[in-house]
Amino acid sequence: MRYLDMFLDMMDAYRAELGDAFPWADPRSVVLVLRECNRPVPKSQMQIAQVTGIPQPNVAKLMKKMIARGWLEVTKPDPKATVKTVKISFSGYTMLDSFEKACQRAAKSASKAKASST
Repeated sequence: MRYLDMFLDMMDAYRAELGDAFPWADPRSVVLVLRECNRPVPKSQMQIAQVTGIPQPNVAKLMKKMIARGWLEVTKPDPKATVKTVKISFSGYTMLDSFEKACQRAAKSASKAKASST
């Protein structure tokens, strides 16, 4: 049952770090969009949709909310460009890093439970 406990701990971490902002969104989609925006080169909505496999309207909704929360920054590489690109902001990176650390703690906890049960 240690992996179930790890999964539940990770879901708790998701709710604590991200879930309040996206109570009805698919957690996988939320994490995938943030992960794609956490790259050196800013990404467009279409690029994120293509890489993640998430429908573009859903990516647009997630991005809009993430921009409003300050987790993503809008960039325009060229003032004449009609396509806006986004990258993760410092606060978005901090939140994503905190979520990843909580997941790591859940995995370590599951590993310790495994070791103590053997």
